[in-house]
Amino acid sequence: MAFEPVLGPFHVFKGDPTTASGAGMTYLGKTRGDITLNPNLGIMTGFADQTGRTPLADVVYDAGPKPMVQVPFVDEEKAKMIKYFENGEIVTNTTKEAIGFSSGIKKIAIADIDTLALIPVSQIASGTNGIDAANAIWLPRVIAKTAGDFTFNLPDGDDILNPHTVEFEALYYETDQDDNNVNASLRYGFIGTPNADTGLTWSLPVVAD
Repeated sequence: MAFEPVLGPFHVFKGDPTTASGAGMTYLGKTRGDITLNPNLGIMTGFADQTGRTPLADVVYDAGPKPMVQVPFVDEEKAKMIKYFENGEIVTNTTKEAIGFSSGIKKIAIADIDTLALIPVSQIASGTNGIDAANAIWLPRVIAKTAGDFTFNLPDGDDILNPHTVEFEALYYETDQDDNNVNASLRYGFIGTPNADTGLTWSLPVVAD
């Protein structure tokens, strides 16, 4: 059995991967610190007093996972942040620009629910722009639950950047943005390439600041 460690940072994209050449996926910028994935496997077990504290082998259920991804971004370009201010909007007036956090209470339409892709920097050359990265993390439908704390202070020390950690939560949906069926085993999220599902035609853009 091969030893396959995954080292280094990841590039993060969010959007619609079904558009040609990755045009629908936005690169969310540079990060500083640990990017973490918790699959939150939903395994439930049952117990009986007569058999003690050991779960019963015939009462084990999978309630479905609840994957969460945390990303510490240092890039605060508005065109990137609007991808995780889910009900926000960029308001412009000629050269003047502002980003609103939200427009108030509103149901977010399924058409506005994006895909999240995290591609190891070391595997960005796998396939076109990393689409075939063996250790990529994909959440086919995702929502940003928190945008993190934006910290401002007098720079001091060797590392003066203050990341804000965005938390993404996986959502369940049976099709991608082009109404193609997503394999049932991949809908909650997966590690690998979407090309493992022959029904999908996804793509990524070139990494660009």
